[in-house]
Amino acid sequence: MDDTGVMRAKGRNDPFDDMFRESLEATAAEFRAAMAQRLIPALTRVRDRGTPLRGVERYNSDGAARLRFADGSAFLVRPEGKAGLLPAVIAMHRGAAVLMTELLVEGGAMHAVLTWGGQHCVGCEILGGDQAD
Repeated sequence: MDDTGVMRAKGRNDPFDDMFRESLEATAAEFRAAMAQRLIPALTRVRDRGTPLRGVERYNSDGAARLRFADGSAFLVRPEGKAGLLPAVIAMHRGAAVLMTELLVEGGAMHAVLTWGGQHCVGCEILGGDQAD
């Protein structure tokens, strides 16, 4: 079994499989870049307006979460670091304004930094947009 979970005969190198994998990777990269271009205006608006975070919800068992902001926008993210988004959730429940202060776009990958109290922050990878409840 290879790293994608597909059973393969040992020692067999199929050129079709290589071409197919390259094609899938290229398509995925195009999709990530297009998604980033669609999300950047909404993410930039949240960052530039200083829109506070209003809720964090677990999205799936893969560690993803939904961030809900005060303007009604919502994004799916994967937290970076061991503590995840827990410090931001605790700060939010203690009354601190948790804001998106940085937005980094590198190719198709998007990362955001949530900050509160002027000295605390957590990072997350933006996976996509979501509908507000």
